Amino acid sequence: MFAKKPKVKLPLTVFLDVDGVLNKQSDWSTAFTLNEECVSAFSKLWKELSKYYIPKLVLISTWRSGKGREQNTESYDYLVKTLKGIGIKISDTTPLTNKGRQNEVEYYIRRNSVGNYIILDDDESLYDQPEKLCIFYPEYRTGLVESDVKKIVSIIMKRK
Repeated sequence: MFAKKPKVKLPLTVFLDVDGVLNKQSDWSTAFTLNEECVSAFSKLWKELSKYYIPKLVLISTWRSGKGREQNTESYDYLVKTLKGIGIKISDTTPLTNKGRQNEVEYYIRRNSVGNYIILDDDESLYDQPEKLCIFYPEYRTGLVESDVKKIVSIIMKRK
């Protein structure tokens, strides 16, 4: 489907926001909802990326606030269970700070020596210098859709 498969798979970090990516605007009336079509598109993306890379999922969404807490873990647990059902594990999360999403992602990249990566986030306003990062913005009204998969893989393959 895409470029020639490399002989050695390299690591690839996928930074994932949830709202506007794994769900769409019409889903937001119910808190912490995942959209089946968006999750399916993400599963297809993951399978496609796995042909070329060893993908690692890092959660950047506000949904990560439930991780490791004794209370209010329902959203995080639901996300973990849903992703596990399609064979995807959340490997890590960016730190929760008040410095903004771009700073959190850049800190994670530096701290963990991340080379290849893609950020999937629908909210452009969270990045004050997006040109410094490799970001794909799904349309928040539709969330991640199948037609985004080819675009995302193409972006990643061009960065090699």
